[in-house]
Amino acid sequence: MVENVGKIHSGNNEYCGMKLKDIKEKSPLLFSYFKNNGYGEDEVVYEAEIQKILDKYDAEDVDDLSRKEVRELFGFKVERKERKNIKQVMSEIQNNDLSGETELLKSKREGGGYNYRTGSGELVYSEVNGVKTYYINGDENSIEKIVTDNGNGNSKTTVYVDGNKNLPSSETIINNNDTTTIYYNYDEQYRLTSQKTKTNNNEHTVRYKYEGNNRIVESETDGYTGDPNSTKTVRYEKNPQGENVETVEFSGAKINSGVVKVQTVYTDGDNQSEESSEVPKDVKSQTINYSDGSSKHYTQIGDEMHRVEKDEIGNNYITVKMPLNWSIKKLADTFGIDEQTILDANRNQLHSLDGKQYFYADADIIINIPQKMPKKVGNDTICYVYKKLREI
Repeated sequence: MVENVGKIHSGNNEYCGMKLKDIKEKSPLLFSYFKNNGYGEDEVVYEAEIQKILDKYDAEDVDDLSRKEVRELFGFKVERKERKNIKQVMSEIQNNDLSGETELLKSKREGGGYNYRTGSGELVYSEVNGVKTYYINGDENSIEKIVTDNGNGNSKTTVYVDGNKNLPSSETIINNNDTTTIYYNYDEQYRLTSQKTKTNNNEHTVRYKYEGNNRIVESETDGYTGDPNSTKTVRYEKNPQGENVETVEFSGAKINSGVVKVQTVYTDGDNQSEESSEVPKDVKSQTINYSDGSSKHYTQIGDEMHRVEKDEIGNNYITVKMPLNWSIKKLADTFGIDEQTILDANRNQLHSLDGKQYFYADADIIINIPQKMPKKVGNDTICYVYKKLREI
């Protein structure tokens, strides 16, 4: 197969050549020669192809080609008139200035596929197996974008930063009626700092930070473009104790069931929770804030998560109904704390008889920093009291 070189120009640096369909009208034999070598009628035969023929026979110009050489190329039945015509058209190809062409000119690409150039020879894009690669200023090492289109309503367009194929600035993916566009942002060191994905009316943005060479997700935001104020943002950070904390905030019309903020501290930091009525087992604690100003706090006590309140200095506490016929010691043992802690927290509920201290049955008793959260002790069911919590 005849191949074109990357740079195609004549001695006066003007890009010269002729479309194969135009050669057909001038020389059927020359047309057949290039057609048989893989050229399509809409492709351009550049002067470089003529030069290759001349180089093969050490000829300086087309007039130096002998009858034997012409017959070797185009067949032994070539008559003198036809030989003259072939040489004339070859000469025209060498000198046909294409710089005035307004449409892109198609030609074979080394290695397969096609190149599309301006009349002045600048490479605009190449096409290989249906994939179009567009270049900046004709430089094959500087890629503007790559377009893949299967013609069935599915396509992908990737645009690059400063022609660098390793740094996409955006990707647009069309799948029938769905369009997804991904935008990438980088810092001065060309490290990815954020990635925004838009699919129809929805947006998802991921922001990154770096610890050394490690890229870490700093936050994620989901938004509904039909309502710019409707968003869900997730931030990932560490608290002063070095624990991994995830904060989810909601705003706008898409606030989830009145929840405006969910802050979660993880036991191992490897998992991320979504807002949920059930607290994941790998969570150390979780606080949920609502649009009415109320909040709920959950913490891990023993092996399970339990809803708790906080006192003025931030300690967890719960409130339970005093079971019938229970002693204060049994209550303390049940929740894994000492008896004096219960007495100090419930002085206003404390009564004495014959030197013994006790609480009335069904009294609301505060249990500070419980270590266990039993549901039942013997035949007695523990009744927990949940009051409206202050905002934490």
